Amino acid sequence: LIGFLNSYNENYPRDISNKVKTALTTKMINGEFVTSYAPYGYKKSRYEKNKITIDTEAAKTVKMIFDSIEKGLSKKEIVDILNNKKFKTPMEHIKNTNEGKKWNVSMITGIIKNKVYTGDLIQQKRKRISFKNHKLIKTKEDELIITKNNHMDIISKEQFARVQDIIKHSVKVNSNNEYDIFSGYLKCAECDSNLTIRKSKEYTYYACSSHVRKRGCNNKHTIRKDILEEKVITEINNRQDTKIDKLNRKYIFDLINMIYLNQDGSIKIEFKRK
Repeated sequence: LIGFLNSYNENYPRDISNKVKTALTTKMINGEFVTSYAPYGYKKSRYEKNKITIDTEAAKTVKMIFDSIEKGLSKKEIVDILNNKKFKTPMEHIKNTNEGKKWNVSMITGIIKNKVYTGDLIQQKRKRISFKNHKLIKTKEDELIITKNNHMDIISKEQFARVQDIIKHSVKVNSNNEYDIFSGYLKCAECDSNLTIRKSKEYTYYACSSHVRKRGCNNKHTIRKDILEEKVITEINNRQDTKIDKLNRKYIFDLINMIYLNQDGSIKIEFKRK
């Protein structure tokens, strides 16, 4: 009898847990949103059960964040703008509180990496270890439950891809988490090494990282950032009818594969095919 009771006490909670898990999984597979709070930028629909719809006010902030990254602003600069304008943090907005919380870089990172803004619903990102152990662990990629084009997008898939490219190539150049507009797109024409950013009192310039570290490259030439920008703008304007007067990461992402610095200080741009 004791053995039976012990087995019952073990199996009953497991069976209940599995049934709840199965029911939730079925809802997620059907594209139903089963989490307590909608992602920042969205709200739970009043008319469709377990569906999300755009929260206009928050969606404008989400769009501003993505646009700002494309314009070359760092996450820290965006944080400062939001805090200076006293924008509510995502959780304050969702819970409709005003505790004076501050935005931080992690919040920006969470937003710009979230595919939910493209209209795709990605669920079961974390799961419990077991019905006994409620500790959450990160779900494997092949266990994610993804529903494509599930709801209205705030960010196009194309803009999302461009922003991922920006944050993938961006590097920290100082304690404020600022990155350079050309980061990830500059190489030495002599040895194919990446160019490294250097700063003097007056200028920002680039040089072959292999030459700077004395690893054998003979390309001693450097190029100032302002001069490089002028040359790139000129090359872009020579290729298209629409002229630009200021460079940003969107133009670089859309048009350029790589920029090479030659020994004589000239540049060669490897453009993407139109």
